[in-house]
Amino acid sequence: LLRLVLTSSPFWNQSEIPLKGNMELKALNALDPSALAQDQLSGLKLLFWMAVLKKCFTVVFLNIYADSTLEHLGREYQGLGLPDLDTYSMSLFNELHPPFYYLWLGMLGRSARFFFFDVIIPFGSYVGVARCCGFRLWRHTYRPLSSKDMNDFFGRVMFYYNTMIVDLFFMPLYFQLSWLRKRPRLRISLAAFLSVAGGGLIFHVIRDSYEFIRLGIGPGAQVLLVARGPYFICFGLVSATSAALKLRSRNRPPTFARHLAALVSILLIYSFLLSVVSQFRLVTLGDRFKFYLAMFGIK
Repeated sequence: LLRLVLTSSPFWNQSEIPLKGNMELKALNALDPSALAQDQLSGLKLLFWMAVLKKCFTVVFLNIYADSTLEHLGREYQGLGLPDLDTYSMSLFNELHPPFYYLWLGMLGRSARFFFFDVIIPFGSYVGVARCCGFRLWRHTYRPLSSKDMNDFFGRVMFYYNTMIVDLFFMPLYFQLSWLRKRPRLRISLAAFLSVAGGGLIFHVIRDSYEFIRLGIGPGAQVLLVARGPYFICFGLVSATSAALKLRSRNRPPTFARHLAALVSILLIYSFLLSVVSQFRLVTLGDRFKFYLAMFGIK
């Protein structure tokens, strides 16, 4: 059954979407002892570097964020006891009225924690173990600082999640929107928005469906759909805008200054998206808007 699911096209598709069949699955296997040894060595190297990253960034975050206390907010700056959105809720930030740079550092700290401890290190370890077992898997996160736009960044940060969204949602939607063939930017933007917003929400609802059992149908829908809805809508809008801008600026020559400006914008937008979904069970939309306004000094 699993093999059938992995090698068949989406059930709603009757068009010319290319399939990922047995040949691609066979290409993941090491076919001879030399290739197996090479894959196992690369897996061991990857596991070693994931252990180094975990140790280094654990020390870094413990010294920068984890020792922060509520007394630091509103008082004279002491050491590196910075708050972040993993430690304090947005409502606490709003009540204590800290300096605006605390809010920026809190948002960036939360996104950095997620980036390293929820994406790079665990999924890099999974790929390392799979390579030690003889499977030639691509890395889940690969050179994200080389990204040229938001969609490129998403693909480099979470390769397998992005591949799933493209194969199951974007490609079927893109071919179904053939009536927009004369308007390519609108076509690709609409497909990107629907696949990222709708497909991402469907995936996370299925992944967290235990919430319906734990909380009930109504509260579970409130947690999974209403609270997370703004995140996926923002995510979809960013992806659609990135796809449209890529078609518009594909003939521009790349420069270092342009790449640096794009990279800073990408990291800030990514941090903002993560802050939208942060504490989605605990913080109301009103508290979120107050937090974002306070980041620009508006109280």
